[in-house]
Amino acid sequence: MRYLKFVLYSLENCPFCKHFIRLFANALPDGEIVMMDGHGDGLWIERGIDFVPTVIAYDNGAEVDRISAVKMVGIRYGVWQDWIGKYGIKS
Repeated sequence: MRYLKFVLYSLENCPFCKHFIRLFANALPDGEIVMMDGHGDGLWIERGIDFVPTVIAYDNGAEVDRISAVKMVGIRYGVWQDWIGKYGIKS
């Protein structure tokens, strides 16, 4: 059985993250938000994160998909809608 868990990786002082957290929480109220401690946080390397916000979909603990911000742009609303739409989720 497939069980997807969605995790948002974010930084507290990131303006794109502050805006995106609302979109994420609205679409995925059971999703997890991980607030990293800056670029020195080990999750940057461990999860292969280039830019925040980044959302990773996990199936039984294994990464199956991700959507990442574009540098100095964030995650555009339409791109987010298309991505969650693949999973039958609407916001």
